[in-house]
Amino acid sequence: MVDSCINYRNLMRQTIHHTILTMSLLLAATACSDDVVQVDNSTKEAITLVAGTSMVEGTDTRAITVDPGVSGRGTMPQGTRLCMVMKSEQAVAPNGTSYAATRATVGAADAQKVSAVSFAEAGCTRYWDDCYARDAQLSVYAACAPGATADIKIDSVTTYPYTSTPTTGAWSTTAIPLTIANWTVSTTQTTSTLKSEDLCYSNNIADNTSAGKGDGRLMFRTATRKFDTGNLCFYHALSKLTFEIVMGEGFSASEFLFATGTNLKLTNFFTKNTVFDLVTGEFTGTYSTTAITALAPRATATTGSAYTLDALVMPTTDMSATTAGDIEFTIANNNYKLTRKDLLDHIEAADKTNHMIDGTKLKPGVHYIFTLRIGKTKVDAITATIVDWETVTATEMNPSNAKTVLTLEDRTGKATDADIYRQAETSSTITGDITAEDGKGYVWQTGYGDANAFTGTPRALATPWYWPDNKTFYHFRAIAPVGRTKQTADGKDYVALAHGESYTDVCWGAPFKDIAASAKIAYNTTNGFDATAAHQIHPAIGATKSTIKLLLFHMMSNVTFNVYTTEASSEDHVELGDGTAANHTTLKLEQIFTAGRAYMGNGLSEATGTRSNFTFTAQPAPNDEKKVVWENYGAIPQSLDGVILVITTPDNNEYKVTMKDVVATSAITNNNVQYPAYTANKISQWYPGVKYTYNFKLTKQGVIDLTATIVDWEDVASNEQGVVIQ
Repeated sequence: MVDSCINYRNLMRQTIHHTILTMSLLLAATACSDDVVQVDNSTKEAITLVAGTSMVEGTDTRAITVDPGVSGRGTMPQGTRLCMVMKSEQAVAPNGTSYAATRATVGAADAQKVSAVSFAEAGCTRYWDDCYARDAQLSVYAACAPGATADIKIDSVTTYPYTSTPTTGAWSTTAIPLTIANWTVSTTQTTSTLKSEDLCYSNNIADNTSAGKGDGRLMFRTATRKFDTGNLCFYHALSKLTFEIVMGEGFSASEFLFATGTNLKLTNFFTKNTVFDLVTGEFTGTYSTTAITALAPRATATTGSAYTLDALVMPTTDMSATTAGDIEFTIANNNYKLTRKDLLDHIEAADKTNHMIDGTKLKPGVHYIFTLRIGKTKVDAITATIVDWETVTATEMNPSNAKTVLTLEDRTGKATDADIYRQAETSSTITGDITAEDGKGYVWQTGYGDANAFTGTPRALATPWYWPDNKTFYHFRAIAPVGRTKQTADGKDYVALAHGESYTDVCWGAPFKDIAASAKIAYNTTNGFDATAAHQIHPAIGATKSTIKLLLFHMMSNVTFNVYTTEASSEDHVELGDGTAANHTTLKLEQIFTAGRAYMGNGLSEATGTRSNFTFTAQPAPNDEKKVVWENYGAIPQSLDGVILVITTPDNNEYKVTMKDVVATSAITNNNVQYPAYTANKISQWYPGVKYTYNFKLTKQGVIDLTATIVDWEDVASNEQGVVIQ
């Protein structure tokens, strides 16, 4: 199992600092829309909204004026665009109601964190005189994204100031719905989208008596003979997630990298809601989800982290879901999948109450911080920090990676006896480069002559070869061991391959273009070892005194199956037998190819014939009654689509594994050959020259542990990891 932890420490402050946005409305000489009636404002009294910081004990805990990438509360970033609707209700008959929309820009804050707000845009100032004067009871509903300069559409308003039917001073008796439609966060999040999509709202200047907060409307006070000054308090409407990625043991900084073009992927988190209600400060429409394929990386990671990634998501996302992969990432060729419940289960009960909806759902205005310590084969530590735009810490847990472990060993080359073949291409002119002639140099599929044994001490060709002239070029190929029969079919020369518990380890070789010692030779299932557009196998070679170097590669796959069980004293121990004919565990591969070809031209190893079932004849005795090993099965390289491994124990338990679904935590990455990447790291194909070691742990409940180890023709012991076979 993979070890990791979540830590949570409540550092919530007892006194909450609420930042109030001060908006000083400036007198404007003209309206900002041609549809608005022009009036003389020189004698009117402007509606004023001041800004400052108020100390409030235990209430309005989500008040903010801070960019989402900054810890703690402060002032609203200078330049932030504020969009708002004012609603004036007449206190006396005929009890009319008027609406006006406007916008403003936040200026610099003073030492007391009072933010100046400019209504300098023509026509954006609103006046008491135009909305029932001393009989007015004024509410203000505002929206912004801290630091952003774009308008936020209230009731789909795209032009400010706005009224449906303009009247004196840009007020209208036509109601403006106090809603924002279709708020959505990006699927690829960046520092820019964090700023522009961090919806914040203010609804404290209103009659909130029903919410127990009293009547906060602005009006004329006879005691002071003055109109009220309004304080706008903004709140976050979304939830914020931060992931701090810490490099664990076994990694070097140079390899601790996300897969190209990726970081974290979030699935099944709400990313859109059709309606946000400014009056209640809640999303009241329909939620929907789209996968967030990348989070916003910080330019400077938090202390101790290799990466720090941020995302905004909709509140009410349910964290009790158990779907593996809702949080997924690939780093250093290891794929990790977490469930939302992995995080939820280790949040303290009190904090679930205070910082989550119904104890399981993300709460608006709360910042959730997760620290993931990534080790070579596991997520070995998770810490979760939950804050109301503050900072917190965590308890420990042990989530499982639920992955098959995959490792690779470098292949060590060695000299060998072989049969050497050659095939001629002829140039029409004397040349040192046959590829200069169109269509020449890489015609190598067929036409190889008889084998010329390369043996002895020191090794030498049995029959000397010569270039007849400077128009003849040769393709050289090697096949080991000596004595294999070259055959031809479908216009291609090849040697046959046969599977078996005892098999012939056929190797194929060719001269390759000059490459660095650390470079890898690409292989694929279409072009074999000539898997690059520029050709990595050397073209036909003309007369030379240089040494012709042939690199040989194994054409078979080598597979070992280790079958384990629990201690004999365990209740779920499975009887593996004693290896005798009457009492043994059997192994069978269903729908497997048992024959193939290694093509002379490009070294492609290909399965041929039809699929069939193969039962291993070997009956190995268990080791300490707990382990049975079928070693070094020579397999034909092939797709594992449809291949089933069946394990039958003498106590009549049968276990089946779909081979293509076995998952590894890294790709084949050795020093010699670059094989195609496995999709989602599923070992869906056996490649030539690779040794696969599968480990199965059986109980009476089923296969509970499985690992697959890939090595490049070397013996490597695999580690046991917990994986559930689906």
